[in-house]
Amino acid sequence: MHGPSKLRFGRHVLLSYVVTVVVFFGPLLVLAIATLPNLLHPTNDLKVPFLRDWNLLFIGLVTLPLLVTLLLIDKAFISREVSSLLVSGAVVIDKCSPVDFRNQWAVRYRKANLLGQLIGVVVGVIAFLDNYYFFTSNASLGIWHTVNGSLTAPGWAYTVWTVPTLFGVLTLFAVRTITTIRFLKDLAEVSSVVPLPFHPDGAAGMAAVGRLGLRTQCLVVTGGVNVLLALLVAEARNPGSSPHYALVVFTALYVLGAPFLFLGPLLPFHKRMRWRKKLAMEEVGRALEEGYARVMEKLRLCKVCNDECEQITRLRDIRSMVMSIPVWPVGSSTAKAFLAAYALPLAAGSVSALVRKLVEHAVIPG
Repeated sequence: MHGPSKLRFGRHVLLSYVVTVVVFFGPLLVLAIATLPNLLHPTNDLKVPFLRDWNLLFIGLVTLPLLVTLLLIDKAFISREVSSLLVSGAVVIDKCSPVDFRNQWAVRYRKANLLGQLIGVVVGVIAFLDNYYFFTSNASLGIWHTVNGSLTAPGWAYTVWTVPTLFGVLTLFAVRTITTIRFLKDLAEVSSVVPLPFHPDGAAGMAAVGRLGLRTQCLVVTGGVNVLLALLVAEARNPGSSPHYALVVFTALYVLGAPFLFLGPLLPFHKRMRWRKKLAMEEVGRALEEGYARVMEKLRLCKVCNDECEQITRLRDIRSMVMSIPVWPVGSSTAKAFLAAYALPLAAGSVSALVRKLVEHAVIPG
């Protein structure tokens, strides 16, 4: 992507992010300022005021804007990375017409978007009903959403507007992600994958696939942080209570789903890269075996075998180069970024739990 195009892309991303914050968090903040008597200071009845609900603030200012922005730029990002992959020469569509392949998947993506929107609406309605029941059936929660078991004005806005949108857009993004994994699997099947051992990306020319796998990780780590903040808020409003079942579900989805989202796009190309490397290793191995046989034959006949020995040395060097060919379409920097992103919420949650346990069992001198 050239400088001006990159700048326009960056402005589009920033505009999408800001507009989402204004549209989905702005009304909550305005209603809270206009109707809630206390936004910041906890009391006996209000344990989690509006501006101390870290989960809400993170959803409104980070998670939802990031999710919407990623969804809006998803098509352009995938097109750019796939074009980069094809231009590198590491992947060549040769088992079908590239135009037919592109048109076929354009139709499939349209169908996936429609399906994702329909499922998203259903999931959004379910999320609305679940949140409404949860907050109105627990009169003693001590959080800004409700007063005496009835939703406040910003509580209504959050339950009717923010929650369904968050879960609906998340569902649509999940459907598109699964569709992208299927697309990459299909791309690998209709293409010849030829790893380029000396490509500067450190992934045999396949780093674009790794970036496609990494694209969801910023959202995944954001979701992990959100789960952690939700647990902290739940502990603040009702210490010692069991967390809402949705938090347990999302924790499990994070632990199991994050590796799938990262590895899903990589696996089809990993299989073919590994096969190519195996073929190259077998070819070098056969040449070495033949050279070794000639050397042993000359030794048996007491003949000079300098040329054969030099050839074996060269073949061993070639074997070392072949062994260094990557079999995963991901550079070391991308792999480290995934591991860091995946571990951050888990580490933060573990440290938080440890600190709470230490505080609970601390002995304070009288």
